[in-house]
Amino acid sequence: MIFVGDFYQHTFDTSRDGTVNKSLHDNYNKYMNAFTNMGLSVDCGCLNKSYRCSPTICNFIYNKMGIEIYSHKSNETKIIFIETLDQADDIYYNNNIVKLFYKEHYKYNCFSRNWGDCKGEDKYGNVCIVLNKIVLNAFKKQKIIELAPQTKNKLYVACTRAKDDLYFVSDEFYKKYKR
Repeated sequence: MIFVGDFYQHTFDTSRDGTVNKSLHDNYNKYMNAFTNMGLSVDCGCLNKSYRCSPTICNFIYNKMGIEIYSHKSNETKIIFIETLDQADDIYYNNNIVKLFYKEHYKYNCFSRNWGDCKGEDKYGNVCIVLNKIVLNAFKKQKIIELAPQTKNKLYVACTRAKDDLYFVSDEFYKKYKR
């Protein structure tokens, strides 16, 4: 039997085993040791190349989040930080770009999802990640790697939805649209 998974895509606790594995996803080494202690052979190399994301996005994730990911693709894409209201509005109204919010995407009247909820989806070209204040500060200070594990995991899921360009925008630009 072969089991596959991605430690960094753990975004929700749905287990019914109470506190038995409560802190399992807090530490990568503890997580990996749980499998080797069961007698399972762990291979971290054969599936570490994405068929969805470009080398540009994989390099961003590896360099900024410390998550080892590579790409099977050879195309270069763009990672763009949106700095003006006009740019933010253009993206907001562009239904070819999904806007990924940390939470409550349904309160915005646009093509959107939540960071963690979009896990497993493989239908987005360009992706715009809407950054809340905490994540925006970490982003600007080059400290994304220091985010709380659950936040970093959800951000990783959001970044890895992009097949093409990846945009980042402050949620301050979109608060006027919130219902």
